[in-house]
Amino acid sequence: MALTRFLFSSKNEIALNQIREENLFLYKIVSHLGTCLTVPEEEIIEQGDKGQALFFISKGDCAVKYLNINGHEVLSSKLLTEGDHFGEISMIYKCPRTATVISRNYNTLARLTYEMYREIVNEYPDYLRYLKLYLFGYKEAKKYFFFDMITSIEYFNHNFPVDLLHDMFYSMETKKYE
Repeated sequence: MALTRFLFSSKNEIALNQIREENLFLYKIVSHLGTCLTVPEEEIIEQGDKGQALFFISKGDCAVKYLNINGHEVLSSKLLTEGDHFGEISMIYKCPRTATVISRNYNTLARLTYEMYREIVNEYPDYLRYLKLYLFGYKEAKKYFFFDMITSIEYFNHNFPVDLLHDMFYSMETKKYE
């Protein structure tokens, strides 16, 4: 009897609806994932390529390398391990890949295509907000240089939203002049 009262009280109904919604969201993602198996030293994504999918590491680990501001290749100290994801920047902003990800051993990855990603974020916009908040924490020298330059302009230096700075940064096309 106490359990029935608990389950059907108005406060708990909200909590149960939230759990149901989260389960539907997870089901939606999981039902649209493909499997990707990699071998050691395989390039899974390459910096500059068009992003076609978002990846989740189920088993194994991956190294990340990228070209820095000076055009030199840098191996990131961040190792991607089980439970991590990558490829979200190009999914969110429809921009070229910002880094190269290489498998360090035999990996099992889950793959979410761009089309399925769009379907999911259209149905669950909070997922897009979560991904954006997550990538705000990325420590990229080029991004911080851009932020410093933009916010040095008086118009942009007064409480300019961080999400708009990210939108501007990832929407810009890189040009190199010699």
